[in-house]
Amino acid sequence: MNPEVMILHWPMYHFPEANQMPILNACHEHVNGRGLFIPQATEHRQRPRTVFFTPGSVVQAKTADVIWKIDPHNKQLYRTYSESISRQ
Repeated sequence: MNPEVMILHWPMYHFPEANQMPILNACHEHVNGRGLFIPQATEHRQRPRTVFFTPGSVVQAKTADVIWKIDPHNKQLYRTYSESISRQ
């Protein structure tokens, strides 16, 4: 199955730290390759892929291309990038 939009809530919760990055790398491969195990010759015909996930750590959050944060006081959603995230 190669979904166009995948939403993962705490996907690394039950995995040891050593297994987390390979899983997140597979998510990136899914997005960048427009699916997993798609022949490169037909990749351009595939629709784009998007993965949303809730990170369990700053390290996981830094793997994201874009980070969406919710301001609890103003009840607003805003976009930031992983380079701007600081240690929490």
